[in-house]
Amino acid sequence: MSIRENDSKIIGFIVFRHKLEYDDDDEEFASNFGYSVRPSERGKGYAKEQLRLGLQKAKAFGLNQVRIVCRDINIGSNKTILANGGIYVDTIHGEESGLNINRYDIQIE
Repeated sequence: MSIRENDSKIIGFIVFRHKLEYDDDDEEFASNFGYSVRPSERGKGYAKEQLRLGLQKAKAFGLNQVRIVCRDINIGSNKTILANGGIYVDTIHGEESGLNINRYDIQIE
């Protein structure tokens, strides 16, 4: 959970999965991270910082690369991933969900 220090407000959260997985076990949609920022706090750099810190955690677990996915229309999340070194892999279409998902890899140094 991400809590702003000056007012103790919950800003968002990030989930790190040390093993590449997804809730419905569809390998194409697998991601090492999931994150969200409170709508009123979006666009202020919090997601970028959450992911940066998450990548440090992944490195501590011995990972040298992670996979992150997000919807193609989620401009903020795409920018967050790119700002943290994300390399676009491809866009896939979920047959059941009907969603287009961008997949990125990030090399951890």
